[in-house]
Amino acid sequence: MVKITDNEFQDFVKYMNKNYGIDLSKKRILIEGRLSNLIEKKGMNSFSEYLKSVKNNNDEQTMLVN
Repeated sequence: MVKITDNEFQDFVKYMNKNYGIDLSKKRILIEGRLSNLIEKKGMNSFSEYLKSVKNNNDEQTMLVN
């Protein structure tokens, strides 16, 4: 299971709030649990790597929000 660091969590929360108006600041365990397997399936090693992918790929953005 990929663990989310404090910095990665803050970056993810800021991204979601800025772009979608979603406040996930109290949802760390939920984020880590739901996205960890997805990150591993995509062959990525960190939440930072996944967030970069989301920022650069409209399909990833859509999948994340849905």
